[in-house]
Amino acid sequence: MAKLTLYLVDDYLLGRITNKRQLENNSDYEISGDFQNASDCLIALENYRPDIIIVNLELEDMNGIEFCKIVKEKYPKIKVIILSSDEESSKILASLSCGASAYAIKGKTDINKVVDIVAHGGFWLEDELALRAFSKIPMPDIRNLENLYKYEELKRSLTKRELEVLKLMIEGKTNSQIAGEIFVSSN
Repeated sequence: MAKLTLYLVDDYLLGRITNKRQLENNSDYEISGDFQNASDCLIALENYRPDIIIVNLELEDMNGIEFCKIVKEKYPKIKVIILSSDEESSKILASLSCGASAYAIKGKTDINKVVDIVAHGGFWLEDELALRAFSKIPMPDIRNLENLYKYEELKRSLTKRELEVLKLMIEGKTNSQIAGEIFVSSN
């Protein structure tokens, strides 16, 4: 059976060394690269794609959530594990929304266990973090299956111009591109 290939991304050298040592104890894993920033890892991904990337949430050049989103858009088969000491619900939900397969807490979670679960198609989140994070999801209107989260109500509360700008934002247009399309100043 082929070894599971991993990349590590952490701007803190001791963090990379610690994770590398823990993971190297498992003969099923191969650390194919470790990077001190997300940009270097993204460049390396152009030539080689590991099975899993373990990335620190807070990096100097971009945060782990932004990195995860880019990786999942370009290379959807690569699984991403966010590793952090931050237990804030909004960061956990944002990580999961951007495609992370796991959100693990440094020093609290057995990283080998998380990698095994994710490698086999699973999803990892500490029970206590899951309860806290998922409690932030808004309650649906369970009597209306067609509009559980009242998107139509939100849509009706926006002006035609606001909807037009929102549509362009969703398409990924910059402020100056939006301004050009709707004939207003970018300010």
